[in-house]
Amino acid sequence: MANNLLEHTLTQAFAALHAVSEDEIQQLSLIDCTLTLSVLPDNNALTGLRSRLAGRLWHQLNPRWIHGGDLGEVFLY
Repeated sequence: MANNLLEHTLTQAFAALHAVSEDEIQQLSLIDCTLTLSVLPDNNALTGLRSRLAGRLWHQLNPRWIHGGDLGEVFLY
């Protein structure tokens, strides 16, 4: 029974993560986006979400941002 509960919970969690919209990803702060990406398991079911989070960071963390950014923030990300 415990395995069924765990499997059911993980299935629901993955379904909820798949439902995260692009607008919600764009509204995340850079630190929230970075932390979320770092804690998601490297799982085929989460590849799309991981790609969208990485894309958000890739677009934001460009040379112009790095040049003008706060030193602490630049090295944090």
